[in-house]
Amino acid sequence: MRALVATTVVLAVALAPSADAHRAPTKSEAAAITTAVRTSSLTRAVPSSRYDVKNIRISTVDSSFAAGDVVPKPRFRGSVQQAVVLLHRRNHHWVLVDIGGAMGCPGASKAVLRDLRIRLCG
Repeated sequence: MRALVATTVVLAVALAPSADAHRAPTKSEAAAITTAVRTSSLTRAVPSSRYDVKNIRISTVDSSFAAGDVVPKPRFRGSVQQAVVLLHRRNHHWVLVDIGGAMGCPGASKAVLRDLRIRLCG
């Protein structure tokens, strides 16, 4: 009986939903988000050929918000800083609204930020 209880507890913990409820983007979402980051006025100072947009995630709290990581390509690690980006979908288009938390993550609730694993804002 103890083995059954222990197994049940282990399975319940293993199968419990993660605290991070965000989801992976679809291919079209990932492409649109990458384009939004690369063409934003907030990233204008850094040529898009010097970084990649990785670890894109869509909030399940509010699917109009997404986040990703701007990651410098190996050759540019000394001149391009890694940063978290926050995007908001408006009128069916993704818009970069914050990079590195500098703008205070406008419009995103604490629940959305927690879901997207963004800790620094403002």
